Amino acid sequence: MAQITHDFMDALHRLEESGNIDVTASLFADNAELSNPLVLHGSDEENGARAFWDFYHAALGEATSEFVKRH
Repeated sequence: MAQITHDFMDALHRLEESGNIDVTASLFADNAELSNPLVLHGSDEENGARAFWDFYHAALGEATSEFVKRH
């Protein structure tokens, strides 16, 4: 598994545990476009990645993610 994958998984778990958005948002370029079925944050706004992860955390609250590798 690529290092960026491990970095993302660790950052997402930190976000879910502590609410720290900065680590997760720092993995994305300033002009990254992120979306989910409810919201799109993109390159036309300042700190789009941070806004996306802030919305993610606010919407899901105390949710946790589990990553499973299937063969």
